[in-house]
This record gives sequence, C-alpha cells and structure tokens, in this order.
Amino acid sequence: MTVTLGACTLAALGSVIPAVEYAANMGMAGLGTLALLVIVVRVSVRFVRERLEDAADARTAAAWRAAQAQHHRTPAGVT
Repeated sequence: MTVTLGACTLAALGSVIPAVEYAANMGMAGLGTLALLVIVVRVSVRFVRERLEDAADARTAAAWRAAQAQHHRTPAGVT
C-alpha cells in the first residue's frame, strides 16, 4: 500500500512539476538498466560455473577410467 501511495504521489507531483517527472523517468530507466545488468551477470556466472563443473567432471571421469584400466590389467605371462 505504501508503494502504491508513493507511486500515486509521485505521479501527481510529476504532472505539476516537470522536474519530478524527469527525475522519476530517469530513476525508472536506471532501475530497468540495473535489473538488466543483474540478469546478464547472473546468466554469465551460471554459464561459467556450469562449464567449470563440466570440466571437473571430465577430469574425474578420466582419472576413474585410468584407475580402472590399471586395476583390470592382466599381469605379464598370466593367461
């Protein structure tokens, strides 16, 4: 309710005082830009984190395969 009251007050003041309308428009544009920036950063961080996790999984799988290959080798001369 407070947000609605504030928005209505700002709109009423903006209709009378052009500087208030300009400041409100700049504030809303700034908030929109900030929200877009936050979204881009979060998506980028998620993308990088997923790639790092994939690389770690690949290293773990390679180490596991190497350990299993060495474990299952038949000693020389044994059939």
